[in-house]
Amino acid sequence: ISSPGLESYLPLPVATTRQALMDSSSELVATDTSQRGWALLTLTPSSVESQFRYVSTVLSRQYSVSESPVLKAFPGTRKFEDS
Repeated sequence: ISSPGLESYLPLPVATTRQALMDSSSELVATDTSQRGWALLTLTPSSVESQFRYVSTVLSRQYSVSESPVLKAFPGTRKFEDS
């Protein structure tokens, strides 16, 4: 969570970085290099769900958490879909 993001090394607008990454990989379905956090994975026999949890700051013990939309994959599909 505390590592510097890609924007620290490539001073580009977030939208430009996002589009470049999305265009470079057909497997990539979501990216946000401007935020810090973790992925919450829920694994069941019938699906896999991934939801990113973003922290408002890494510089303080006081922070809030926001959530991304849930991405879901089903057996045999081999890719995440927006739910």
